[in-house]
Amino acid sequence: MSIIGKLSLWPALVPLLLVIIGNMTKLDFNPNIKSVPLPNFEGALSYNRDLSGAEKLFEGEALGPESLAVLNGTIYSGLENGNIVKFTKEGKMETVTRIGKNCEGGWQSHVCGRPLGLRFDKNGNLYAVDAIFGIHRIDVKTGLVTPLLPTYRNIEGRPMVFPDDLTMDEEGNIYITDASAKWEVDEVLYISAEFDKSGRVIKFNPKTNEAEVVMRNIGFPNGIQISDRGDFILVSEIIERRILRYYLKGAKKGTTDVFVDNLPGEPDNIRPSSRGGYWVAMAVARNSTHPLVVDRLLEYPLILKYMVKMMFAVGSFLQRVADYLPFASFRRFAFLIRSGRFGEDLFYMPGMVLELDSEGKIVRNFFSPDEKIKFPAEVLEYNKHLYVGSFVNRYLGRLKLS
Repeated sequence: MSIIGKLSLWPALVPLLLVIIGNMTKLDFNPNIKSVPLPNFEGALSYNRDLSGAEKLFEGEALGPESLAVLNGTIYSGLENGNIVKFTKEGKMETVTRIGKNCEGGWQSHVCGRPLGLRFDKNGNLYAVDAIFGIHRIDVKTGLVTPLLPTYRNIEGRPMVFPDDLTMDEEGNIYITDASAKWEVDEVLYISAEFDKSGRVIKFNPKTNEAEVVMRNIGFPNGIQISDRGDFILVSEIIERRILRYYLKGAKKGTTDVFVDNLPGEPDNIRPSSRGGYWVAMAVARNSTHPLVVDRLLEYPLILKYMVKMMFAVGSFLQRVADYLPFASFRRFAFLIRSGRFGEDLFYMPGMVLELDSEGKIVRNFFSPDEKIKFPAEVLEYNKHLYVGSFVNRYLGRLKLS
C-alpha cells in the first residue's frame, strides 16, 4: 500500500482512537507502589506435584464451580452462568435453581448473577452469596429462593459492591465479605492491581434484618471462616497475602490480628479441615525466586496504570461493538479483554492448596507446578477426598487424601 493509501485510513481510525482515549480517561485507576514479600518453598511449603494428581470431574459441564457445600452426601456449587447445581452420588450434575435470569454465559453476570460463597445451616438450608444480587436462602428440595440482603441496600453509608463469601455463627448471624467499594466481580484484576483497600466484613442478622460493618479497610477480603468454638472469624486478605483474625468473643472481642502472614500467593476461600485446622485455596502460587509477571509490574505503578487503562479502554470499545453483533463468542472475547481474564491462559499460573493448623501454621501443601490444576478457589474435605472448586476452571477437581 502506498503512503497516500495508508494516510487515507486515518480519517476512519480517528473516531476509534477518540473512543478508546475517552474510555481510558473514564477509568479511575491509580495503583500504589506495593511489593508484598513472597516466602521460599521449603519446610511445609516444599516443592511437590501432589495437586497435579487431582481428577477433573464434570469437565466441560461444571463451569466455574467457585464454592462447594455438602449435605447428605451431595455436593452443591454455583456456576458462572448463575445456576446452583448439585453433583449427585450417581455421578450426575443437576440444576437446583438459579437466582438471576437465563443468559449466554458468565460474561453476562449482571443478567444471570454470579453465585460465590455457599453454606448450609444446621437445618439444611443453603445460603448463597451472589456477587450481583446479594445474599439468599435456598431450599434445595424445592429450589425456592428467598432474598435476604440485596446488594443495593445501604449498610453504614454504602451498598455492597462485591459480596464474596459468608460464614455463620450458632445464633444464625451471617458474616459476609464485601471485597471492594469500587470494583465489581468482573473487575477482580483491578482490585489487585490497584491495591484497593476499601473492603469490609458485614454482620447480618436474618431474624432482625439488621446489618453492621465489623471490619473495615481490608485489601480485597475474600474467604471467611468462623472457628470451631465460634470465638473468631478468619478473613483472607488477598492484597496483603495474609489471613486476618477478628475476635467475636473474649477479652479481645472486636479486635483484629494477623493469623498467618507472607503466604505464597493470594489466599481465596477458607474451609475447615478434619484435623482441626483449615484449608486455604491459593489461586496462583509462587515463591521469592519465581515471581509472576504481575509481581514485577507492581513495582512500576506508572507502567501498570497505563497498561490497565488501555486494556479497559479497548475492552469497553469491543463490548460496545459486541452489543450490535449477533455473536456470543465475540461478546465473550470483549469481556475477557476488559476484565483482564485473557491472561489466564497466557501466563504461568500454578495452583496450590494449603492446610493450616488451628494456630495458623502451614502444615502441608498440595502444589501443581505443571499447571494441571490452576486457579483453586475453595477446598472441601469430604469422604477422604479434597474437592477443589474454582472461579474459572471448567471442571470440579477431586484429589484422594492419603
